[in-house]
Amino acid sequence: MNVLLEFIIALTPSTVLLLILFQVFPYTGLGRIITTPVTYALNVGVISLGLLAMHLLHYRYLTAIWVIVIIVTLVITVWKYPQEFKPHIVQQVWDKIRNR
Repeated sequence: MNVLLEFIIALTPSTVLLLILFQVFPYTGLGRIITTPVTYALNVGVISLGLLAMHLLHYRYLTAIWVIVIIVTLVITVWKYPQEFKPHIVQQVWDKIRNR
């Protein structure tokens, strides 16, 4: 598979999650202007390390590497998402789950 295509496929879940977070948690203030590029930079770094590990291990652990890379990029995306005046989005989700 082409490395660029692999890179784009690996970046797609975190991009989709970021777009969903923009809709569900819109109260970010100006923090979103700073954290969105930082989030992408961190995710690009993780994906690049995953691609490097995949090529160094000669595709032996391909599925495990991709699963770990995707999970880490999703965690980074949620972790770096700002909120202006409400608690962090993880806390908001836990509060909604408990109040069911």
